[in-house]
Amino acid sequence: MWDLARGRVEARIYVGMRVSRSEASNTMRYTMLRLRARALFLMMLLGVTAGHAAATQGARTVVASFYQWYLSSPKNFDQGLKRYLAASTYDLYERAKTEEKKTGKLVLDYDPFSGVQVGVYAASVEAATVHGDTATVPVVLTVGLHKTDNLKRSVRVVVHKIEGTWQLWDFISSGQGEPTIDFRDNVSAALARK
Repeated sequence: MWDLARGRVEARIYVGMRVSRSEASNTMRYTMLRLRARALFLMMLLGVTAGHAAATQGARTVVASFYQWYLSSPKNFDQGLKRYLAASTYDLYERAKTEEKKTGKLVLDYDPFSGVQVGVYAASVEAATVHGDTATVPVVLTVGLHKTDNLKRSVRVVVHKIEGTWQLWDFISSGQGEPTIDFRDNVSAALARK
């Protein structure tokens, strides 16, 4: 409301409350600062959420791509592994294969990427759980001696973000009534015994 006789402006900010122009200005500044702070918080929250969603999707995508390639029975298997596995994981795999060739004894008596000694016919890759630069991606494999066996095997694939790229770090498999198999732990222990 205008009070021309006194030379000041009054504004109704809240119901039944009158404040002077300077008070209204301060209240407006405070309100604007609060709105800006809320907007900044929401933008940061959305940015974190979007970044987390991208990380989750990126980790899941690399695992899905790996199992799609793996199930296609590639000709150059070892070359393809280099593309997906972290360098230390690939090195561990290569050391196990070299030891098997050298001694004639199996270091791995199972497929390290499925945890079974039978065929793998399908893979269902689920959503990743991301914690910083590490993600765990659950995979349910359809395994068996024949495609019609329809047995399920669970594999948790641990993925690390190394130099901006998600790479497969470990494969931890389990099945009903069977022990859990951790690729890195088992191979490291087997090589240490040699």
